[in-house]
Order: sequence, then C-alpha cells, then structure tokens
Amino acid sequence: MFSWLYWYLIDWLTAIMAALKTRLVSWYNNAKHDSARPSFDIKEDLWLLGRIYALPEMAAKDVEFRAQTQGSEDDDPPSPSQSPLKRLSGLIREDFESKFWFTYRKEFPAFAGTSRTNDVGWGCMLRSMQMLIAQGLLVHLQGRDWRRNGSDAAQEFEAQLLTLFLDIDDDDSPLSIHRLVAYTARRADLGVGVYHTPTAVAHAMSYHINSATFQQRLRAGLDSKSSLSMVVVVDGLLSKQQLYDYLTDPTKASGLILLIPLKLGVERMDQAFQQRLQLCIQSNLCLGFVGGKAKHALWFLGYNGEDWLGLDPHCCYRALDQGNLSSQWGKIEDTYHTHKPTSVSQAKLDPNLALGFYCANCSDVDVILELIGSRESVGLPFVSVLA
Repeated sequence: MFSWLYWYLIDWLTAIMAALKTRLVSWYNNAKHDSARPSFDIKEDLWLLGRIYALPEMAAKDVEFRAQTQGSEDDDPPSPSQSPLKRLSGLIREDFESKFWFTYRKEFPAFAGTSRTNDVGWGCMLRSMQMLIAQGLLVHLQGRDWRRNGSDAAQEFEAQLLTLFLDIDDDDSPLSIHRLVAYTARRADLGVGVYHTPTAVAHAMSYHINSATFQQRLRAGLDSKSSLSMVVVVDGLLSKQQLYDYLTDPTKASGLILLIPLKLGVERMDQAFQQRLQLCIQSNLCLGFVGGKAKHALWFLGYNGEDWLGLDPHCCYRALDQGNLSSQWGKIEDTYHTHKPTSVSQAKLDPNLALGFYCANCSDVDVILELIGSRESVGLPFVSVLA
C-alpha cells in the first residue's frame, strides 16, 4: 500500500512541477516579447523576403529633413512622424505584421493518447514551420505584397487560412500541430513532448500538403481553382525535371513549395554558405528558413547587417476555439501577428535549417536553382541539381 502511495505522490508532484514550469516559461517569454523594442542597424540595408528597406539612404535623408524643419519659419512645420526614416519604419512594421505568427498554444484538445494540452517547451520547430508554410500559402493565393488592411475580405481570407492550422485533430485543420505530430510519431519516432528536427517537420508538412484532405480544404475554403504541392529535397539532390513536371501538369499543382533541409556546417554555419543564404533572402521567391539555435527554432525571414531577423514562436497564448473566428478577432490580432522580430547574430546561428521557396512556373524554378545550385553564385552551392 505504501509503495502505491509513494508512486502516486511522485506522479502527482511531477505533474505539478511540469504545470508550474509551463506557466513560468510562458510568463517569461510573453513578458520578454511584450517589453521588446525592435531596433535595426541604420547603417545597413534591411532585407525582408525579397524586399529591400534602404535604411542608410533614409537615415541620410532624415538628417536633411531635421535640418530643414529646425530651420523652417513655417507656422505649420512637418511632424517628426513624416520623416523619411519614420515612414520607412512604418513600412517595415506593416510588412512584419502581415506575416502569420504561430506560437506555443495552451488549452487546446489533448493530443491523441495523451493528456497534454499545450506544446510549451518542445513545439517551436513545428510552429516555425507553420509560419513558413503560411507564408507560402499567402504568396500562392494573394501575392507577396498582401497586407492586413482591415477590410471584410481581408479578414475573411485570414480566418480561412488560420483555420487550416487550428490546434485540433480535424480535417478542417489538416496542417494543425496535432496532425503534424501524429505523422512524426509514426514515421520518425518523435511525437508529443519531443523537440523536432527541421527535416522531420518538413516531411510531415509535405505529407499533409500533398494529401487529398488538404487539397479539398484549400479549394473549399480559399480558392476553388487552386492547387498546391510541396517537394522536400532529400540528400541534397534536386531534379529540375521533377519540378517542371509538377508545374506543367494541371492535375498536380498550380503552385509549388520547395523545402530544402540543410546542414551548413558542423557546430556553426560555414562562412562560405552565409552569403548564399543572404542572396536567397533577397529573392521574392524565398519563404525564409526555419532554424536558429540548438532546440530553439524560429522562422527567419530577413536580415540586417550581421543579424538574422525572425519571428519567435516561444510566447504562449490560449488556442483559438474552432468555429466562428470573427468573434475572436481581437485575439487573432494580438496573438497571431507581431511587428517585433527577434535578432540572432550570424555567429550564433545553428547550421541545421530548412530553407523554403515558392514557385508558380518553370521560370521561377530556373531562378531558384540558380540561387541554390549554381557554382557561379557567391558561396558554396546548397544542392546538386540533376537535369
């Protein structure tokens, strides 16, 4: 009897400690994000998924603007908010805020076969991949320059896209963390409570995007004529003809997400790869990459000087309820979008990552293969391209 009581108490205390740890980690990460104040190096351009924000040029114009306003005898001088640098900062903020930010969530339906109702402490790679794929869907359906403008049409689109990722094991949400973890548990011996690698999550996401369930959901909720496929590069070998076949066969796809798991060094990223990775981010076909530090993944979508800029999934918020998302719009605005990127210096970036691209036609394929496979571009190639 005492033995049974002993183990019961041990299990109870373990559960209490796990719950306390979840609360403390969530509180710390949320507080850290809320108090963050994004700052960029104005001596260096900022690149964000194919868009350049010329900070040095605007900083120089800012000096002229301030000199003119200070020396002006006008009764109604321009507001400081009209300065070139302030206006550019507003555009950068708007660009970041229009990306989807998936973070740790709590109080969602338990994963199958478990009592766990959150992914705090282990789900960051899954959340980072969801962000990258959401960006691919956004480009596929609306184009790179889609912005959240508050219109009814924009909100309806956003609600339909978010439904694909809701934290529930349901066919309406084929890209949910529940579906991804179920796949990795079967195929990669990972599953609930275990940190995932970029490669494992890439294959899980590919499996679900290429499924009939996802294609039906895509056409029913977002675009009746659309189809999307996903290819994951294996062992650094990429077939150009395979990508052409996907995009020229109307039964396969009207768009393609290409995901490339990479190991760009041993403990740190080899300097020979860094320039090529920056070159990829400068392309409007790039969807960024997932990676970061060991067991601390982010979705990286830009860089500024020596710093990579990413959206950090380590905050924790309550999961959305399945059903009418319009009634939860305040929660969506507050917890699924952010203008506060996290900076990670190149020297601290883990060499294991997964790089994404979107291509709509064969010309896009040619551009991407030049970026990642050409030996004439800067740095070492990422893949070997087969004819």
